[in-house]
Amino acid sequence: MSQSIYGGRIDNNFDQLLMNDFVKRIFQPATFESDFLLVDKVDESGNKLVIPDGLRREDFLRWMHKLPDTQTPAWLGLPNNADQVILQTKANSFVQKLLKMQAVTDDEGPCLSNFDFSVESQRNNKSV
Repeated sequence: MSQSIYGGRIDNNFDQLLMNDFVKRIFQPATFESDFLLVDKVDESGNKLVIPDGLRREDFLRWMHKLPDTQTPAWLGLPNNADQVILQTKANSFVQKLLKMQAVTDDEGPCLSNFDFSVESQRNNKSV
C-alpha cells in the first residue's frame, strides 16, 4: 500500500521508510477503536487527534469538517519543526553557494567564509 498511496514514485529511501511507517501506523486493527490516537501533538498546544466515535458517513464528515485548515508535520510522523529544518538547510546551502561565488580576498575586507550563519548563532548575536 505504501507504494501506491502516495500517488507518485518515491525515489528516496528515507522518504520510502517514512511512508512505510506512516502506512503501517495508520492501517492496523487498532485504528477501528474509537480512542485510537491518529496524531499526538497536532499543534503547539499539544492537542491530540483521535479517530471519531461513529459508524455513519455523516459522523465522519462532521469530524472531518472540524479538522483544522492547516496541518503540522506531526500529522505525518515528522517533528513539528521539520519545515524550519528544511528552510535552514536550504538557507545554509544558498549562503555557501554565495560565498563560493564571492571572490573575497584579504585586501578587500573581512572574509565571510568563517562566519557562522546558523540560526542559533544569529539568535545569540542579535547585532548581526
